[in-house]
Amino acid sequence: MEAEPATGNNRNQGTCLGTKLGALHYVDWAGDKVPVVDQASGDTAFKASLFVEVNPYSGLMYVTAAANEKMPAWIECHIKALNYLGKIPAVIVPDNAPTATYRPKKKSTYRMVTDRYAAFADYYGVTIVPTRPGRPRDKAAVERAVKIVYTKILGYFGDEVFYSLNGLNEAIAYRLADINDTMTRADGTTRRLRFEQEEAPVMRDLPPAPFTEVSYKRLKVDRNWHITCDYQYYSVPFQLVGESVTVRLTPKLVSVFKGDQLVAEHTRLHGFKYRYSTDPNHGPSGDDEGHKALTRDELLAWASSFGPATNTVAKFWKTV
Repeated sequence: MEAEPATGNNRNQGTCLGTKLGALHYVDWAGDKVPVVDQASGDTAFKASLFVEVNPYSGLMYVTAAANEKMPAWIECHIKALNYLGKIPAVIVPDNAPTATYRPKKKSTYRMVTDRYAAFADYYGVTIVPTRPGRPRDKAAVERAVKIVYTKILGYFGDEVFYSLNGLNEAIAYRLADINDTMTRADGTTRRLRFEQEEAPVMRDLPPAPFTEVSYKRLKVDRNWHITCDYQYYSVPFQLVGESVTVRLTPKLVSVFKGDQLVAEHTRLHGFKYRYSTDPNHGPSGDDEGHKALTRDELLAWASSFGPATNTVAKFWKTV
């Protein structure tokens, strides 16, 4: 599907809407990131990005942390924001992040909405109107929201350490409830009250099911009867070792097919890399010749391929 140009009348219309009741929904990534720590080593496993959404009329905000700023996370954060609102705005206004827009040619003076972002917008029936480069007033509302995130959310965390993305999001949700439901505005109302009384009634309802982004990969099954996908490992029946399989990816599920047959399904792993999702029923029994685990010598030879230090560590394993 061809994406709409982020230019012309469609774009100018967005800049004229101002804070029209229920019309606009500004989104952006906050500049600061939050470290998520590996509890075993004490090292930073990754730095979580903060997705910020604001409805400028009521001031109602939504904030969530994501493991990265790639397209699947971008779309998933939008879906979470819409579910939080329980309603659909007429227009979504993003900044010109690579997940939102691109230049069709190197010297193009305009930008296009990315196909995957446009597919999401089509599903919900919203118009994507990116901000204009060099026009800071276009995104003033979301920048004010980001400042609130820094002072009223991150500022309250202090030296708190987070060991998982879920733990970080639980802490964010607690602070967000205070911002939206408790803190009063100049007129004495809360953001939530103003949204529910004035904006929600003029906005459209959500569809019965949320948008699901699907992608596919062709992967080869490793000798340990797992596939490697986005730095995570998922088991499949050991009989498929060495064969190619089709992997269907959604934000929540990893489905593995051999031909048209579903052979394995796992909850998708996010955040920390190099984790295993293993179904014991996929593995061979001790009587299955040709599919036994690596011998000690084979394992040490494999470890040596990564360097002498890895080989040294492998020798200290209790079982190999």
